[in-house]
Amino acid sequence: MRKLLLAFSLVGLGIGISSAKGLWWKTCSKHWDECKSYYLKWKELKVQFAQREVECVKNAKNPSEMHLCLRKVKLDRKKAFHQWRKEFGKKYREWLRERNEKSLNGTK
Repeated sequence: MRKLLLAFSLVGLGIGISSAKGLWWKTCSKHWDECKSYYLKWKELKVQFAQREVECVKNAKNPSEMHLCLRKVKLDRKKAFHQWRKEFGKKYREWLRERNEKSLNGTK
């Protein structure tokens, strides 16, 4: 019985995630220029953090120094991602509100 319940839960979760991803892609494609700029910004940040990690390894005099540097880069990356997500999330919710208002007014 537990296995069956777990299976149904996982199927429901999968359906929910796939429909949410589909909504994300539909919404983003309608606002492609703005969405693309957010996406590129995150990709550029990822490259910058990867380069910083390489510099940590190159410049480290010992393993503990390398790990301290990598930990700092990881924390900075996490902060940058949260900031990016906050900015993008605000814009995405705005796009969803526009979409919902249009559907309530009967236009697509």
